[in-house]
This record gives sequence, C-alpha cells and structure tokens, in this order.
Amino acid sequence: MAAVLVSAAVLVSAEVLVSAEVLVSAKIQDAIRVNGGYYLSIDNAKLAADDFRVNSTSSTRTTTKVVTIIQEEMNGQVVTSEII
Repeated sequence: MAAVLVSAAVLVSAEVLVSAEVLVSAKIQDAIRVNGGYYLSIDNAKLAADDFRVNSTSSTRTTTKVVTIIQEEMNGQVVTSEII
C-alpha cells in the first residue's frame, strides 16, 4: 500500500512539474509575441517617419518651384522653371 501511495505522490509531482513547464512555456511564448509587437511598432514608426520625410521634401521642392514661377511671372521674366 505504501508503494502505491509513493507512486501516486510521484505521479502528482510529475503532473505538477509538467503543468509548471507548460505554464512557463506559455509565458515565454506570450513574452515573445509581445516583444514582436514592440519590434513591429518600432518598424512602423520608422517607415512612417521616412515616408513623412520623403513627402515633406517633395512638397518643399514643389512649393519652391511654384513660388519661383510666380515670382518670375510677377517680375515679367521668362518662366524657365518647370513644375515637374
């Protein structure tokens, strides 16, 4: 009877160990997913900043060209600038 109780205790201990391992594994996987989300957010922010910089530069160039054309027209000069 004592051997059965010891076997049952070992079995319960083994089940607790497996359960703890599964719990730790789930926590690790969850942390990896959260970490991946952070990396994705950082990457998206970098892409948005780059897109803003490119669009801002393009917009500034276009505005400068338009202002130059308007000034040339107002001064009666031949328009040599192109918008494109």
